[in-house]
Amino acid sequence: MMQYEKECNHLHVLESGVSQRDLATSKQMDQLNTTYQFVPRSFLSYLFEIGSGCILGSTISIYSDLLDFYDLGLEDVYSMEPGVRIFGDTFSGDFLGFYVDRPDDQVLEFWHDSNEWHQTGKSFFDYIREIIGTKE
Repeated sequence: MMQYEKECNHLHVLESGVSQRDLATSKQMDQLNTTYQFVPRSFLSYLFEIGSGCILGSTISIYSDLLDFYDLGLEDVYSMEPGVRIFGDTFSGDFLGFYVDRPDDQVLEFWHDSNEWHQTGKSFFDYIREIIGTKE
């Protein structure tokens, strides 16, 4: 059973097949699990079932890998929270991440205007379902 079946169906209807996302391979999933001690299972399921790329046009973008500001060439502009890796962005200069050094799948939002990370109090699964519009 798919964890994101409802979300896949919802996106298919809303996007009318316009959005292009890349589904993760088993090799990519293994690489993430090997590289990071704690990667939320719901994030891995998302990459495998829905894929990396834009959601609902340009609401947010989910990356196929976990990054830091050095990877994005922004290390001289923004401060990275220890143990956090970035999984996406909002197209407005803000970034999305979670801790990979502890078993906490809470999404963190990086607000570029304040150069600060903020806890959302939501798991990746709940956060992404809210963005897609399927959270009940």
